[in-house]
Amino acid sequence: MKQYSLSNFRIYFLVITIIYLAYSPLLAFNYVNVTIKNGEGMYQLFRKYNIPANSCNIGQFKQINKISNLNLLLVGKSYQLPIALVPFNGKSVTSSVKGVNKEVVVRIINYNKFAYSSRLRKVPYIQSKFVWVIHHEMGCSKSISTSNSKPAGVLVKTKITSKETSGKSNYPASGTSAIKEINTKPERTSLVNKESASEVVESNLSAGNVSASAGLRTRTVPIFGNDFKEIRIQDEVLKNKVYYLVSGHGGPDPGTIYRGQNMMLCEDEYAYDVTLRLARKLMEHSATVHMIVQDPNDGIRNEMYLPIDKDEKCITGYPLVLNQRLRLTQTTDAVNDLYRIHRKKGAADQDQLAVHIHVDSQHKDLRKDVYFYYQEENKTSEVIAKRIQKTLDSKYKDLAGRSYNGTVSTRNLFVMRNTIPSTIFMELGNIQNTLDHKRLLISSNRQALAEWLFDGLTGE
Repeated sequence: MKQYSLSNFRIYFLVITIIYLAYSPLLAFNYVNVTIKNGEGMYQLFRKYNIPANSCNIGQFKQINKISNLNLLLVGKSYQLPIALVPFNGKSVTSSVKGVNKEVVVRIINYNKFAYSSRLRKVPYIQSKFVWVIHHEMGCSKSISTSNSKPAGVLVKTKITSKETSGKSNYPASGTSAIKEINTKPERTSLVNKESASEVVESNLSAGNVSASAGLRTRTVPIFGNDFKEIRIQDEVLKNKVYYLVSGHGGPDPGTIYRGQNMMLCEDEYAYDVTLRLARKLMEHSATVHMIVQDPNDGIRNEMYLPIDKDEKCITGYPLVLNQRLRLTQTTDAVNDLYRIHRKKGAADQDQLAVHIHVDSQHKDLRKDVYFYYQEENKTSEVIAKRIQKTLDSKYKDLAGRSYNGTVSTRNLFVMRNTIPSTIFMELGNIQNTLDHKRLLISSNRQALAEWLFDGLTGE
């Protein structure tokens, strides 16, 4: 009787194990191991290995490494990436990786080609007998498909990109960047091969819908919204200039918040609206503009109260993450990648500028004019910040009828330390102060502010 019970227990345990492994296929596999180097974190590793930084893959990274704080990765320690080592049966990926459709199989094959060509893995999967499969392809496929997420290396396909080349990997090399252009609809994404990566960063005038009639040139930029998407190109005085505009926060992080009795004001919505208006003004004069944070459907809005949403993404196509350090790394890396591409194309350092736009939160009684930070020991950054401050001082005296008290100084911020091109950082006011609300709530004030910032940036 005792022996019979033990046998039944073993059979029961075996059945449970088989069912568990059948419904949790990735848990049965080993994962790709990496050792953290100086300056690396989870997001840098994801970017290097072209792993989509979605909640599915980030959650798996935490789970398999038994960590909760992504900021505490230790240099010199090995960690497992959410890339499963699936045994290759020597026949096909389709028969080796169970339970995935043909589209996923193609992505897996392309990813393994990318990993080998980028020297992330030493031998192809056919020789190593293991197929690399990013966790979300089997672990969270349902949640991924409903959000229209794309695998790593997603680029926007514009008229200037080459067509997809059959038989080649669709994943860019680890040193290239997946860049989403401002003049295409954020939701229109497609895979392109690595040879196309540098082509995506052409001047906005050469890549969008530009029409000319009787000397009048216009372009259509959907991200500005239906009421503002048509832009009249006034001149080409800024055709050699490149601007990286970064509105504060976004996605799961609304930034600072003012909570009134009947309304709520969120930093990211108002910073984004002013940033869009500035981008449009710059493009009217032929500047190349990259909106690093993008919302697929907000556009420029004239309402006083801008409702909060969480669908903003980084220009790379990745969703913005909640962790502040990782989010800042996302946007800073995107700026630096674009800078390198433009630099290779001949853009001078003095013609490239990153602009960060935020809204501050201080005591409700403290009224704050727009104030600026510049990069320490960067003369270009200092000169531009002081020029904008001087411009706003003049505008307030001439048009607003009051004195202006905005300051200019340096501050040891993450983005100021780590952004390669010259960078300025501004706070548009104190979101807790009701007098500063007028600068944010009234759309004509937001437009005037964007135009004054334009004048200061360009030296008008």
